[in-house]
Amino acid sequence: MVKELSAEQVRLQCPSTVFNCDSTEELKPKDGIIGQARALSALKFGLNIGKPGFNVYVSGLAGTGRTTAIKSFMEALAAKKETPSDWCYVHNFRDSYCPHALGVPAGMGKTLRKDMEVAVDSARRSLVQTFTSKEYSERREEITEDFNKKRAAVFKMLEKKAREKGFVLQATPVGVVFVPAANGEPMSEEAYNKLGDAEREALKKKQDELTDELKAHIAKLSTEQSAIDKQLEDTDREVAGYSVKHLFDKLEEKYRQLPGVVAYLKDVEQDIIEHFEQFRAEPKAQDGDPLAAMREMAQKQSLRKYEVNLLVDNSEVKGAPVILELNPTFNNLFGRMEKEAQFGALSTDFTMIKGGSLHHANGGYLVVRIEDILTNFQSWEGLKRTLRDGKLVIEELGERLGFVVTKSLRPEPIPLEVKVVLIGEPMFYYMLLRLDTDFKELFKVKADFDSRMDRTNANLKDYAAVICRICNSENLKHLSRDALAQIIEHSSRLAGDQKKLSALFADIADILREASFWAEEAKAKHIEGRHIEKALEEKVYRSNLIQQRVNEMMADGTIMIDARGEEAGQVNGLSVIDLGDFAFGRPSRITASVGLGREGLIDIEREAKLGAASTPRG
Repeated sequence: MVKELSAEQVRLQCPSTVFNCDSTEELKPKDGIIGQARALSALKFGLNIGKPGFNVYVSGLAGTGRTTAIKSFMEALAAKKETPSDWCYVHNFRDSYCPHALGVPAGMGKTLRKDMEVAVDSARRSLVQTFTSKEYSERREEITEDFNKKRAAVFKMLEKKAREKGFVLQATPVGVVFVPAANGEPMSEEAYNKLGDAEREALKKKQDELTDELKAHIAKLSTEQSAIDKQLEDTDREVAGYSVKHLFDKLEEKYRQLPGVVAYLKDVEQDIIEHFEQFRAEPKAQDGDPLAAMREMAQKQSLRKYEVNLLVDNSEVKGAPVILELNPTFNNLFGRMEKEAQFGALSTDFTMIKGGSLHHANGGYLVVRIEDILTNFQSWEGLKRTLRDGKLVIEELGERLGFVVTKSLRPEPIPLEVKVVLIGEPMFYYMLLRLDTDFKELFKVKADFDSRMDRTNANLKDYAAVICRICNSENLKHLSRDALAQIIEHSSRLAGDQKKLSALFADIADILREASFWAEEAKAKHIEGRHIEKALEEKVYRSNLIQQRVNEMMADGTIMIDARGEEAGQVNGLSVIDLGDFAFGRPSRITASVGLGREGLIDIEREAKLGAASTPRG
């Protein structure tokens, strides 16, 4: 049955009296999401449940304001949460290739880094002052004085014996030796060769006796020297410990509530005492002396191990962090290890470890667009593995892929507690649900953003408040009452239903921007209904060139359409051509032909499996 509709029935007008204002300037702007009760309910559930795997996929068409609205919604939720810990990487004194991860309360990471800088600098000055003091020199002299006297007495006694037996004690590059003497002076080689065999044999015998006695005394002195060296080392270590202990005792007391930090401070203190020599001298590079430059750089690098690499600083964060990652590359998400060139070679250490978005979102929320993460190499696989394992691992991408790489660091993993929100169109959701077995286990909550909302009085008022917010945020002219009514009618037209409003606020905002331009051109105070109409007409005019050409072809008879009379097996139809930014109808002729088959009338479409299976066969 064909029913003819009137113009009033086709277009439902919006009376301007619905709005209790003369313009949107009088309204209170509304932030947040409107008309998306289903999506908000899913978001609240997914973001508040603390079980693993309940990450959220926000599904909806582009232009519904998903990203902006969700970020605002999550920031309001995150403000009520506790601020997560700071994270630092510090040197591992047992295995330098595996830096330790230290978690400290928010804001304390910056304090710890500064405290370590001050402590190491103070330790350096204290050690330099101590080891150059007069008291230290006198203490070393006390330890070595008796031994030096004893060694001098031994060599004096050996020298006397040697002279009595016709030898002198002489120092050579290979050690101390006994040389035959004549008149108290070393015998020349010519004089020695003039001696008879018996004389030379007697000298050789005496020389061997003296040498054996020298070896015995040297062995005894070496044992005593080792004991003295050990005593000096113990003294140096004791002096170094005395110089720095009070500095680290103060720090350990300050961080006594953090066992990990206290253990780290003890390791630093012990390493400084063990390697106090690195603080004694401060070599300065001289022009044209590459070795001095290398020594200076080596000393700076040796002191680097006492630094604190503040990976995540939450000192300025209020509540839980909300991170929107617009470029989710592998390194941007999971961090990286930077390298620097030194004398033609690349090197790295724990101070060059940089955190990624997941590190900064740890304890809070990470928002990523699904199409962005799927198109970045290894990012999607890395995210799934990280969420599945519950820990953040910083590693080289080449190493993860199994390529041969140079030896690098293996930082200690950081525990992960984060909610990931993926934003994308429904197509990606159903594709991943079907093709990726991990997706269902990791993203158990779907928040579906509708492209339409009910056209109720409450929603109309919220719609006007959202328009007020857009005008304020973008410095547009505000809408008069009749312009609001025009926008509502256009919104229903976009929704394709008189009882609905479009939730594609990006399209509505474009109309407002263009209407504000035309109002500015007309020197009007507010955007009026005529400016809205002008914006809509101009938008169509910019895009309907093809429609105009089709109309011309119908007007000049190139496309023939019979609009009067009747014809058997023919009917006029309307095909819709969608150009992306503009859609229009094009008349088409639909024909049907019937032929007599061997068994009577047949449906050609059914036989070709193009028609419905229930079509009867005549």
